[in-house]
Amino acid sequence: MQCRINSKNLGTVSLGSNLYYGQKRFITAILDGLENDIHDFYCLKSRQLGITTICRAFSTFYLGIHRGLSGALVFDSNENKNLAREELVTMIKDLPERLKFPDIAKDNRDGLILKNSSKILFKSAGVKKTKTSGTLGRSAGLSMAHLSELCSYDNDEGLVSFRRSLSDSNPDRLYIYESTARGYNSWESYWRNAREDTTHCVCVFIGWWAHDGQKIERDSRDWALYGVQPPTPEEQAKINQVREQYDYEITQEQLAWYRRLVDPAARDDGDVDAGFEGNSFQKQEDPWTEDEAFQQTGSTFFAGQSLKDQTE
Repeated sequence: MQCRINSKNLGTVSLGSNLYYGQKRFITAILDGLENDIHDFYCLKSRQLGITTICRAFSTFYLGIHRGLSGALVFDSNENKNLAREELVTMIKDLPERLKFPDIAKDNRDGLILKNSSKILFKSAGVKKTKTSGTLGRSAGLSMAHLSELCSYDNDEGLVSFRRSLSDSNPDRLYIYESTARGYNSWESYWRNAREDTTHCVCVFIGWWAHDGQKIERDSRDWALYGVQPPTPEEQAKINQVREQYDYEITQEQLAWYRRLVDPAARDDGDVDAGFEGNSFQKQEDPWTEDEAFQQTGSTFFAGQSLKDQTE
């Protein structure tokens, strides 16, 4: 409750008092996994659900309660890396003294050292190949890592090097991988492999429906446009999939929000109801299920779903 962040919609708020369902779902999965001696966590997510933010806060907390742990936060670009660093420094300095959370002892170019001797390194994987791509993770022994938006990394060599630097025996080790999809890429391979390795990995999918605020209330002026029509057969099939796969019941208010997001111009035409169908890019940004997240995009001539089916 004492951790404060600058949120997009509410300004400066207490993170603990404003957690979304998706954030709670993922942190619960991490805590349950650690209790079962699992240390690798993968989160495939929709956009704008606060997963990166809660992972930064949790990573900082984890390093603060484990003395002498070496961790790294890895981002796709230098811009995001610098923004994350500023957020973490502010987050730590804003904590009240009564919590006795270890303050920052050293702040240098590579990262932070807390007063409990734990280290936080900040790294950029890069969105395009360079001569230094393969150096990610070299000369660094790590027992904690948070890798954000892996779908944007263009650094397969560096990722291999980085993963070799991770401890496989430290009892306090923790590795978090989280990203949106963006087609069939290295992240898709990591996700599929982790899905198969249930002994060592926990995989959590967080869809667009896991954001408590993404809904249109019945007294809104947009309700008549997007909320009145019952689910189409396609929508109902997806609602059923979410219920069966993730034990979550999508409300009509949430469905109305999604309709406005993907097809705001859709209207009834006589006796024909509006379709509210998103394109491939919209589906990968705000997927209903993990299978829908990985879309085959880029063709002008063939439907995205047909390309996805052929790829699979």
